[in-house]
Amino acid sequence: MTPSPSRQSIRETAVPLALLAGDTLVTLAGLALGWWLRYASPFARYGIAVLDATFARYLPLLLVGVALLVGAFAQFGLYDSRLLLRRYQSLNAILKGAAFWLVAYLGVSLVLKFDPPISRLFVVEAFVCVVALLTAWRHLAYLALTRRALLGRLRRRAVLLGWNDDARALAAEIARDPAHPFALAGLVTGPGDAQALAAEAAARDLAAGRVPDANRPAAARRALALEGFALHFLEDIFASGHVAGAWGDVATRKGTHDFYNARGLDTSTWGREPVVLHGDAAMRPAERDRAARTVRASLERFLGAADPSRLPSPSSPVPPPGTLACCGAARILPPLELRPDEEADLVRILRDTAVPTRGADDVALPRFRSEIGPFLGLAGGFRGAFAQD
Repeated sequence: MTPSPSRQSIRETAVPLALLAGDTLVTLAGLALGWWLRYASPFARYGIAVLDATFARYLPLLLVGVALLVGAFAQFGLYDSRLLLRRYQSLNAILKGAAFWLVAYLGVSLVLKFDPPISRLFVVEAFVCVVALLTAWRHLAYLALTRRALLGRLRRRAVLLGWNDDARALAAEIARDPAHPFALAGLVTGPGDAQALAAEAAARDLAAGRVPDANRPAAARRALALEGFALHFLEDIFASGHVAGAWGDVATRKGTHDFYNARGLDTSTWGREPVVLHGDAAMRPAERDRAARTVRASLERFLGAADPSRLPSPSSPVPPPGTLACCGAARILPPLELRPDEEADLVRILRDTAVPTRGADDVALPRFRSEIGPFLGLAGGFRGAFAQD
């Protein structure tokens, strides 16, 4: 479902920017509190004395620390709109970003000399202060965001496709938590068995006359939508960025995907035909034609399932019930015995697809990274001059 522009603007822009501004001020307050504990409080005597450790002298270093901390928070996804109502995931991003800053500052202070000097005790105290103040501030922000007037504009409306144990658990979780990031808008199922989410099974129901006349248009749309969903993955096989394999973190998966899609890949099909593949906008006409032939073969198979004269025999296997979570942990299709004619159709469809490269634990192609999300860049320089008597 497409949210209204005002709702989307509040969730995607206004609230993240407000949280960013609040985090910046609170982070500066935390670093200032760390400076006070280290250099101006009664605890200052426990560290090495620093002459002229005024707040004005340390302010530039504190501002650099604020920039590094906020940049680390952004890199760990703290300002992603999907985390607005996920309190504990937000705190996890804060802890990761602050820990990264702590290690970076301690490491840099061992290599470089600063004026005024960076006290390692100050860095530790500032780390504790920043995390504590941000936790308190984020708790107050969460209470404000979960007020009824604003909550409805921040929650994402979700529709469940099919009904199985995972869908049931998600629906129960949403019902238990009034501030859940998702608001359940509905459930999409077809007539008859709500768990039969195989496109050909839906088409066969139509062909066999098992669907009431009033429900046949909806059932036909559902079957075609499922086939379209499956074709998306079939088409991915013709993109070199997918053939190269996808594993690692998000930046590595996207970087590798984009690199091989643009540069191409020399490989072969299951039919032992040498091919050169590209992907996305870099695909060549011959590559698009090869993908189109395979998609056409898959659609012919799908339409054939809707032909009453080609209904399977009573002993033909039934697709397994339930949904296939394509983004979950299960990456292997459930086993299904095929008849000889079904197996021949499958071979005909897949023979023009490329053989994928080997996986992460084998002889794999090089991986590439892509810059994703906000980042903080640092640059160095030098200045020289001539001195005369």
